[in-house]
Amino acid sequence: MPAYTKQFLSASGQTSNGQPIDVTGILPSSANIIHTGVTDNAGNQLDEVWAWAYVHEDITADRELRVIHGASTVTGVAVHHRSLHVIPHSAGPQLIIPGFIVNNAHIFTAYATVASDISIIGYVNRVT
Repeated sequence: MPAYTKQFLSASGQTSNGQPIDVTGILPSSANIIHTGVTDNAGNQLDEVWAWAYVHEDITADRELRVIHGASTVTGVAVHHRSLHVIPHSAGPQLIIPGFIVNNAHIFTAYATVASDISIIGYVNRVT
């Protein structure tokens, strides 16, 4: 029977106690790491990743956020998929990563059209 343990997103790890990740990058090459999946490539461990984005309270306009799924490098050179999210300024957290299953050090990164107006929160269910 698989065991589940709740983890912080790797970018908000133990040192920041799961604090929100501020999105400062505005290009794929400066995208912020959200999470790096477990390094197990045999499938014995998997990460189920959940993340939400929100626009900061003092911002009065919607913002665009792009999430890169499957990047094998931080610079996005080997990008597989990108998703565009319009984050409403007064709607609270919006789901951007809905429980995707990853391993083999799969990286999720994000960048926005305006730096430092969006934060990301979330968690990982590590399956062993």
